[in-house]
Amino acid sequence: MTRPVDVVRAPETITGPARHSRSEGRLQVTRGTTGRGRAARRRRKHTVRWVLGGAALLLLFVVSSALWIAWTGLQAKSQLEGARSDLALVQTAWSSGAGADAMSTLASVQVAARTANDRTHDPVWWFWGHVPVAGSPIETVRGLTEAVDALASDALPSLESAADVAQPSRMVTNGSTVDVTRLANAAGALQTASTVIDDSTARVQDLPASYVPQVAAARAQLLDQLTTVGRTARTAAVAARVVPPMLGAQGDRRYFLAFQNLSETRGTGGLIDAYATLVASKGSLDVRRVGSNADLPALPLAIPGIDPDYDERYATQGATSLWVNSNLSPDFPEVSRAWAAMWEAGTKERVDGTFALDPVALKGILAVTGPVQAGELGTVDAAGVEKLVYDGQYRLGKDVYERKRVMLQVGTATIDAVLSGRGDRAALLKTLVESARTGHILVWSGHADEQKAVTDGGVGGAVLRDGTPFVQSVFVNAAGTKLDAYLQSSLSYAVTECSGSARRSKVTLSVKNSAPASGLPDYVVTRGDVPTGRYVVGQNKIDAQLLVSKGSRVLEATLDGKPLGLPLGAGELPDTIVVGAGGQILGSGVQAGLPSYGLTLDLEPGQSRTMTLTLAEPPTKKPAVVRAQALVRPTTVKTDLGRCG
Repeated sequence: MTRPVDVVRAPETITGPARHSRSEGRLQVTRGTTGRGRAARRRRKHTVRWVLGGAALLLLFVVSSALWIAWTGLQAKSQLEGARSDLALVQTAWSSGAGADAMSTLASVQVAARTANDRTHDPVWWFWGHVPVAGSPIETVRGLTEAVDALASDALPSLESAADVAQPSRMVTNGSTVDVTRLANAAGALQTASTVIDDSTARVQDLPASYVPQVAAARAQLLDQLTTVGRTARTAAVAARVVPPMLGAQGDRRYFLAFQNLSETRGTGGLIDAYATLVASKGSLDVRRVGSNADLPALPLAIPGIDPDYDERYATQGATSLWVNSNLSPDFPEVSRAWAAMWEAGTKERVDGTFALDPVALKGILAVTGPVQAGELGTVDAAGVEKLVYDGQYRLGKDVYERKRVMLQVGTATIDAVLSGRGDRAALLKTLVESARTGHILVWSGHADEQKAVTDGGVGGAVLRDGTPFVQSVFVNAAGTKLDAYLQSSLSYAVTECSGSARRSKVTLSVKNSAPASGLPDYVVTRGDVPTGRYVVGQNKIDAQLLVSKGSRVLEATLDGKPLGLPLGAGELPDTIVVGAGGQILGSGVQAGLPSYGLTLDLEPGQSRTMTLTLAEPPTKKPAVVRAQALVRPTTVKTDLGRCG
């Protein structure tokens, strides 16, 4: 028997071939698909085409962008390298005194810098520079070209307008008189150049240290170049601002000049061996008095105008009663204020500022002026002046006062050589600036605005109290010997932890007595502190101090690897008694408003000692300023900023 067939018709128009299916034992027939199905299929096809088309366009954009950046990047690289090369020529010529000649390449520097900047500042570079991670090298390159362009377009023209400052032949007349009017007129342009360079340096420092080696190297090279150029411009700007008034442009000035002997260290360098007073008037200097430390005026018991904090900290060590101990503090402005008060108390004369220089500076000066004739000592030149000061004078066979009189002739002859205009003025300026930068010449002005400029310029020997992470090593002779010319030292600062809540660092100060075991004059090796018991000839004794940032504290301390007892607060008792390092306890105090930690160390010939402090510092990611006292043998300084770098 045949079963009936049910035919199911859709209400819509039936199109297309029939399809069959079985359901619940009955055959069902449907006709094709609906119009909506066809539309959906068309949309899917369009979507696929759009996706494929978009991917193709994206790929084309990426490839073309890469090719564009590569092509323009190579052009920018060529222009940037040319600009940097010409910039080096400008810097060398300008700082050597050929200021006008240095600007002859200005136009080529500006064109190259502008071209490099234009090549890296179109929409394609902008887009890829804002892509996270991948765009980091592009962002860095853009920043580098911006910095060089700003330098060429803003800083160099300012230097060009002040080119006379770099030409001593125009700035110095009659041998030694400075044209203070011309120098003062250049102050604004030099300050503009210095500000632009400092801003450019800060921007380059903030750029990502790229993971692309070539970009990272270019950033490092430019940063090094900007730092050097910035130092030159900053020094020139400070000089143009403070030298005219300090040289008597608006009225006569009087100064106290100290010669420091580094063979017996003090906080600012060495003890005062001799002195002079100078009067500055309309750009020229005149020497009024010269004498040894034995000729310095006697001091009253109470000195009007002395800083109470200075008096409290150093008076018990003779700083306000003995001129040879008056510079125990490492802060030259603090010492200079004391010198000014002491000089006025002893002579009734006021001074407007102070200078200090040492045999290292004398050596540099004599290298420019040539040898001088120093009375019965005969010819003294750059090669022999340091040995004469540190050793030779004690072999003259004269009593103390006669020896000082003879040695005074060296300082007097050197001053005369400078003031008479001997030697190349540009070379002399360069050596004076270098001596000031390394702390062998120190400057202080009693006028607040001038002193601020001196401090900002980094030539005033001021301890930093502005919250910047800071470490300074200081040695003070405690034996009365003249052996500190043989000190060798190193100072390292390494950040071990750096976060928003904590900063930890390790500071290591090493010092060695490299004096020969025999052959030195008795006056050099004899200890003036009259030690009890037996001691080795040539043994030295020094106070080794570390100044650290305000708010810092010592967590651990060692001497030669053995633990030191930590300083206690008022009324505190130690939890344990430290027997390591001979049972010594780390000394503590305050110098120039900063925490100071240290020890008194005996050093036999050839012996080294190492003090290490682990510090908890106020949290900050600022780079640290690590400074060493000026010595005969420069301290080796190493800085590792770790994660703060």
